[in-house]
Amino acid sequence: MTIRIAHASDTHNQPSIVRQVADLDVDVLLLTGDMMGNKVNRMYGETVDAITERAYQTGWFRKHAKKWAQDLNGRPVISVPGNHDFISITTWLRHYGVTVLEITDENPMVEFMGVRFAGFRQVEYLAGEWVGEVRDFDGIIDRVFNCNPRVLVGHSPPAGILEYGDNEQDRRGIG
Repeated sequence: MTIRIAHASDTHNQPSIVRQVADLDVDVLLLTGDMMGNKVNRMYGETVDAITERAYQTGWFRKHAKKWAQDLNGRPVISVPGNHDFISITTWLRHYGVTVLEITDENPMVEFMGVRFAGFRQVEYLAGEWVGEVRDFDGIIDRVFNCNPRVLVGHSPPAGILEYGDNEQDRRGIG
């Protein structure tokens, strides 16, 4: 069986990107985090406050969820939150009738069209301000692979991407 999947991640306050992806002829839309905007502006040295971010994102998504639901036109969503997500998009999308299968810490696996999707939201530790920052992935990876997934999904990039080590190639984000 073939499943046609459209994927979006890290759109950070660009709802039109999700609308464009939702326009594709697919069976399911896979959203792997950081779809909403954040109140904090790191360029101005602001620090992350979870209470402020939850309130901001609730208002932001309340504004966009109905339009997203309409654009999805009955297509289901598989969702994995990201490290910038202080609320879940699932509640609002379900409120507007969208079928959402959400991968969470408590529920690392979902099935769609007989295919098992498993994953996680965690990212490499940055500064301790964002959701899901961890220093050790071993237990998380074991838990996910124990689900025997056919499709592995997550918010964290593969090793070597966005890592800044000692060599020039890593600092430029290449390799």
